[in-house]
Amino acid sequence: MGRSRQLVLQQEGDDDERYLAAIEAQLRRVAADGTRAAEASEVPTLLRRSALTARFNRYAESPRRMLLLGTLFLFLGFYFAHFLDTVFGQSGYWETVAGFVTLVVSERVTREYYSRPAEQRPPLLKLTNAFKAGLYYGLVLDAIKMSS
Repeated sequence: MGRSRQLVLQQEGDDDERYLAAIEAQLRRVAADGTRAAEASEVPTLLRRSALTARFNRYAESPRRMLLLGTLFLFLGFYFAHFLDTVFGQSGYWETVAGFVTLVVSERVTREYYSRPAEQRPPLLKLTNAFKAGLYYGLVLDAIKMSS
């Protein structure tokens, strides 16, 4: 690893330490005031949902990372399909409920995904759609296995 890369990593580590120290100081100040942290306007930006989403979107900008994450979510959906089929298929009376919930969630993801132009879709929505594709693939594959 080159000297410049080590300096960058050291600087990033120092920035992280300063940032964590600032968060800790804010939380201590809020706790000392006796106000609830959820009501305080000084909740650290790292803990806010929009800040987490923005950090994830910046992380997923790389096509290689999106390919890796998309493949991971596809496989997770495939695994989750086998989980649904095995667990809810074992107790026959829950199959209808599990199927309905799966259908409603997947239709909601489809609606959100295709209601936006391709360049305006956030990475998390793309990954959720990959999960849905893996889920459908796993459910179809299990149905084919059961029919033969």
